[in-house]
Amino acid sequence: MESRNDQLITIHRGLKPSSGLMNYAEAAAYLGTSERHVRSLWQERRLTAVKVGRHVRFASSDLDVFIDRHRRPSLR
Repeated sequence: MESRNDQLITIHRGLKPSSGLMNYAEAAAYLGTSERHVRSLWQERRLTAVKVGRHVRFASSDLDVFIDRHRRPSLR
């Protein structure tokens, strides 16, 4: 059974990470944002990533931490 995050990736761009690490496009789909925004977050060191050679990859656990850090309580 697919997790909700895997389903979101499939829905957004038809992408599904082939391993535990995602490229910019897959991370953007996971976060529901643009690749450009993910690149900006990485360059500003606001998003944790793994360098594999010259490639930047994102772990879903790191993306989940990013999401949790930016979660805001409702006003009600």
